[in-house]
Order: sequence, then C-alpha cells, then structure tokens
Amino acid sequence: MKKSCITCLALLPIIWTVWTTICLAISYTIALTLGHIKPLVPFISELGIQQPEMTFTKTTSTISCIIEVAVMYLNFKFIKLYKPEISRRRNIFMLCCGLLSCVGFALAAYIRGEESTVGHRLGGGLGFGMGGFYNLLQCIVYIKSSAQQKNPWMVYYRMFVCVLTAIPFITFPTIYLTCEVLQSCNELYMTNAICTLEWIGMFGLLCYMPTYAMELKNMTLKRPKNMKDDWICKREVSTFDDEAPEEPTPVICVHKITLLPSNQIIGLSDPVNIQGTYQLTVLK
Repeated sequence: MKKSCITCLALLPIIWTVWTTICLAISYTIALTLGHIKPLVPFISELGIQQPEMTFTKTTSTISCIIEVAVMYLNFKFIKLYKPEISRRRNIFMLCCGLLSCVGFALAAYIRGEESTVGHRLGGGLGFGMGGFYNLLQCIVYIKSSAQQKNPWMVYYRMFVCVLTAIPFITFPTIYLTCEVLQSCNELYMTNAICTLEWIGMFGLLCYMPTYAMELKNMTLKRPKNMKDDWICKREVSTFDDEAPEEPTPVICVHKITLLPSNQIIGLSDPVNIQGTYQLTVLK
C-alpha cells in the first residue's frame, strides 16, 4: 500500500476533549467576570445566555460537533474494517445514536431556555442521553473483543466512565419524582443538585472520548484513485490485526542412493551402474 496522506487520526478525539474543555473554561470565565452567572456551579446552558459568551459558545459548540461527527464516523469505519462480526445494522444504529448526540448538543447551544424550554431540554436530553448510550454501546463492543485486542484496565475504565455518565439520568427522574410527591423540596438545593449532575455527565463524556484514540490509531486516510474508492483504510501496521501465523520453515533432507555395480547384482537382466542423489523439501 502506498504511503497515506494522514496517519494521525487518533488525535481527533483528544483534540475534541481539549477543545471542549478549554472552551467551557473560557465561557465560564467570561460569564463569571461579567456577572452573568452565579459563582458556584451554574447550568452549562447559562454559559451562553448573554453576549459576548453566547456568540463564543455557539461558535465553539459548532466546531466541537463537527469534530465529534468525524470521530463517530471513524468509529463506524473502524468496526466495519476490524470487527466484521458486528452486523451492519448494529453498526449503523450506533452511528445514528452518536449523530443524534451531536444534533442534540447543537440544538441546546443554539436554542436558549428562555426562547424555548422544550427545545432546549430536548437538545440537552439528546446530547447527554444519546452520547452516554453511544459510549455504552461502544464499551460493550470493546468488551466483546478478543483478548489480544483489548486492555483489561481500559475495560474497567470505560465501564466506570459509562456508569459515571449514567448517574445524572438515573438521578434526574428521582429528584423530580421525589419533589413532586413530597412537595417540600428546597428550590435552591434542587437547582444546585441538577447543575452538579449536569456537569458530572459532561465530565463523563469528556473522560470517555480520548479512549477512542486507541481504535483510531489503526486507521489512516489515503488518496483514492477515483470517487468510488474508500479513502479510509487500515494502517499497514495495526495493533488490532490478529497475529500472523509464522511462515513454515523449509527443512531440506538430502538422501543419497548408491547402486551397486552390475557384477554385484544378481538376478537383474540389465543393471545400470549409477550413483545419484535426490532432494526432499519438508515444511515444518
């Protein structure tokens, strides 16, 4: 295979994590400096309610969603190339879950809660919900990989992060149902709890994304000869390829045949006095 154009696709999930973290920190700093949010734990959506952080948040969220779409499509191609036992329908389903997560985050970034509460909550639910579900499906695929294709510590780490991401979705309904039944919840405490859980969910997504670099390092881009050729392919040296069997070692056995002179052979009508050798190659 010819030398590929790009072999550093593993940097994409790391770039997404660093980019998103820095952008959240900058948005928080701007909003806090201008007095647009409370000093403690605000809602993530509050980082983009007023200018100038609103424009900054929308722009950075768009870039984050584009990078995330690229990562999820590369995961789709990785499973297609390296895990043929995964059905095409299941692979497409996982890709759709990931894309819905990107759409949800973009929706939550562009639709403020003051403009449309339903639209903003729908975007947030899709973003966090489908993002966590997508990571869970990818974690299951990784757990079912063969022993030489996975790291036990990475299995535990991914499972832990999946549980961490799922905590808000278990706790949110519990808080709301409890408050509806008791009718005695402190509004401030409930708001702080929901904000904290929202940041925990985001922290889980940020912690899981870099682990995709382990799969994407086995992918590379190549320059297709025509539009029908695939421009994403395996690397020449891949850590996910099964170990190739050793080449058989040829063992050469030489046997020598000596035929006796004619005067020493009894009972033969036309003996021939020759000496010769033949070579037998045995594969071990």
